[in-house]
Amino acid sequence: MLYVVNKLEAVEWKPQSQFLEQVWCKLRVQANDDLLVGVCYRTANKEIFGDIAEKHLNELTEELHGKHVMFMGDFNYPDIDWSSLHSQSKNGQSFLNSVEDCFLTQHVQDSTRSDSMLDLIFTD
Repeated sequence: MLYVVNKLEAVEWKPQSQFLEQVWCKLRVQANDDLLVGVCYRTANKEIFGDIAEKHLNELTEELHGKHVMFMGDFNYPDIDWSSLHSQSKNGQSFLNSVEDCFLTQHVQDSTRSDSMLDLIFTD
């Protein structure tokens, strides 16, 4: 769910990515400049969407490249170490590589659940 105050005059934005658990809006921040604000949820349960969700999330991240963006949500990658930029899993490392390739900055510095940073905020 994404709440935006009315005075910001947000309009819905739909990415081309087929990642299912996402919602986006576009905000005009300057005369010719927009900010995309998105929320997503990546389930850790592979039985729901299988491995295709990983591919779609990486495609979504790549689609954001070159855009002004604030992208946040529950990503469920407990094995990513954001200080060393390394992951113990193939899927975690693939997502981390997508984030790095698109020059996104991850802002959460402390654990959000137990000892893991599952809830993340990215900006360009």
